[in-house]
Amino acid sequence: PDAADYIDPYAFWNCDALRKVRLPNTLSFIMSNTFWGCTALEEITIPASVIKIGADAFSCCENLKQVEIPGEVRKVGEGAFRNCRNLTSVVIHAGDKQIEKYAFRGCHELKHITISDGVKCDQYAFEAEQTALIQYFPEGEEPRPDVSVADAFMNQLKCTVCGQSA
Repeated sequence: PDAADYIDPYAFWNCDALRKVRLPNTLSFIMSNTFWGCTALEEITIPASVIKIGADAFSCCENLKQVEIPGEVRKVGEGAFRNCRNLTSVVIHAGDKQIEKYAFRGCHELKHITISDGVKCDQYAFEAEQTALIQYFPEGEEPRPDVSVADAFMNQLKCTVCGQSA
């Protein structure tokens, strides 16, 4: 449809022929398990209107290669992109948002992770070995390679990735 506020949970569950999705700019919520198991899904553009991505919304979308999460998204649910085995790039734009545990667990091909200001990640949002890949971008500045996720977790840096005690 051209206009929708949300997509029902399980709406495209295990739809293994789905390759590309264009979501309407009126969409606010991508509910839990909406695209779970869409193994052929290669491309998804999340519109700026989305404020919540539900738990396991894109889990097991094995051919998804990159994800860009707009600044307007406030919550990325538990396991939202879990087991997207060919996911190589994640960009999370600035904004007051929470990335819940296991959001990117099992994404073994991740090579580039960019997180901007105001993003709070559960300490288990990414696999432990992936935290070294994360680059911190203060809004309007160059990347800060001196700030690793481990440092952010340990030192509770403001406006960066935070652990569970943030």
